[in-house]
Amino acid sequence: MELVNKLREAVGQSPLDMGSEEESVTVEAPSWITKEPTVTLDANELLDNEKNPLAELHMALRNVTEGEVVLVRSDFRPEPLIEEYEKKGYSTYCQEVNSEEFMTYILQK
Repeated sequence: MELVNKLREAVGQSPLDMGSEEESVTVEAPSWITKEPTVTLDANELLDNEKNPLAELHMALRNVTEGEVVLVRSDFRPEPLIEEYEKKGYSTYCQEVNSEEFMTYILQK
């Protein structure tokens, strides 16, 4: 959660309350996530290399065409990234593979 709040701070969003439990929401996976991602980004690797995953995702989305999918892998649910792109009108879907692996799909609009 600390890493998520650092990312939120970096993009000007307020931190999540670390004391509250996250709600479990089950959302049916959209059919477009079955497409082979055009680009796959590893958020942990980007952060380890002191790169901003939001900036890297922005560049990746500029280089794909409508209907293509960008996949972001991480060991946390990237709420700031999801919120940012949903506000911009993109379709997103985050899948928790296990407690240490999340796959976030973004569909180019």
